[in-house]
Amino acid sequence: MFDLIVVGGGPGGYEAAAHAGKLGMSVALVEKKRLGGTCLNVGCIPAKTFLHTAKLVRDAREGAAYGVQVGTPTVDQPTLVARKNRIVDTLVNGVGQLMDANKVQVVQGEGRLVARDTVEVRTGEGTERLQAANVMIATGSKVAKPPIPGLDSPAVLDSDSVFDLPELPASVAIIGGGVIGLEFASFFNDVGVQVTVLEMLPSIGAGADDDVSRRLLKALQSAGITFHLSAKVTEVGPDGVRFTDAKGTEQVVVAERVMNAAGRVPAVAGLGLEELGVEVRRGVVTTPEGRTNVPGIWAIGDANGRMMLAHVATREGIVAVNTIAGRPDRMRYDAMPGVIYTSPEASWVGPTEAQLKQAGVAYRKAQVPAGVSGRFLIENEHGSGFAKVLVDARYGRLLGAHVLGDVSSEFIVAAAAMIETELTAEAAMEVVFPHPTVSEVLREALVRVAHV
Repeated sequence: MFDLIVVGGGPGGYEAAAHAGKLGMSVALVEKKRLGGTCLNVGCIPAKTFLHTAKLVRDAREGAAYGVQVGTPTVDQPTLVARKNRIVDTLVNGVGQLMDANKVQVVQGEGRLVARDTVEVRTGEGTERLQAANVMIATGSKVAKPPIPGLDSPAVLDSDSVFDLPELPASVAIIGGGVIGLEFASFFNDVGVQVTVLEMLPSIGAGADDDVSRRLLKALQSAGITFHLSAKVTEVGPDGVRFTDAKGTEQVVVAERVMNAAGRVPAVAGLGLEELGVEVRRGVVTTPEGRTNVPGIWAIGDANGRMMLAHVATREGIVAVNTIAGRPDRMRYDAMPGVIYTSPEASWVGPTEAQLKQAGVAYRKAQVPAGVSGRFLIENEHGSGFAKVLVDARYGRLLGAHVLGDVSSEFIVAAAAMIETELTAEAAMEVVFPHPTVSEVLREALVRVAHV
């Protein structure tokens, strides 16, 4: 009898299991594939490996403007894939060592709840049953497949299969202009592939602030990516992708490869949840602490569908374990940063302007160009970027920060910490930002909003 069984070995699951082990709980972690989940094996880590190679190509191509003369760069795709595999293998092994260090029993197999306290695991050798006082569902997500004829063809790439692409195509049509679609559009474009993105919404980067979305679209278009917004894809066929544009006109995009980047959905089917009375809608319905409506059953990460980000899953898992252990803790979803790792990067934390207006929250804002940072100009002389901060109108407490510009992913956490600790813009002036850094664009926005 365990204190906790975690079903799913992604960032949320393995971090929760490790944390529970540190607290002295007896823990079993059930994973049907490889430790690390989507993020480590076919998500965040492989994608950033690809994007780093794309950055090297872009830097080499633009080197002459910085005094560096190089030939035309090319990408050896098999070498890139092999490097990605080495990095993933190293990190997967690290997760295994983390489990060993915290005395977590890893069970390889597919888990399914057969009772409130019992998980049946189907392994290569048969089935076994594990029991625990608490069961945590951390099964992550799977590729979303809209009902578009031809989209399920083996020839269509998705955010899982794209990482094993043996060679780069001459052209690619990407269905979806969200985080996944934009990051791969940026990658393919930087390595010399002709890219067309079809997005059903009238803007890209759903969830991003409107100013970030508009400026990012302009930057990506200037880089050579073609966008069709308000595009309803009707068929994926041998002659290309058919869609209806904003005016209702039927069009076809001809491309060597097609990629489904329509997003991901919670992977919660077949877990026995409905049979036990656990409420499931898009994902498992939970409280902010991870509780389901059935005592002793918890759900975190993409499986609950709240905010489908690896770092959110990690934090949710730790909060849930602390709650189980009787240690006061809580989620602060308004302090969760998000990033689109395109070129330029888009990073944010807290509500957008549109969300504040919809909620009727009075606010003040300041927006400054990234060029106020000497470091930004040095590294992005002709680059595009800005920082916008939103504070509540009465006290000046920081509500949100939205940044467009490379390396913004590395300092958006500063704004997240300010929101987490409920700092005002005036109080944030006591925080010293190193000079010269791109992060100073955030400081300048705070200075300006503090004195509006």
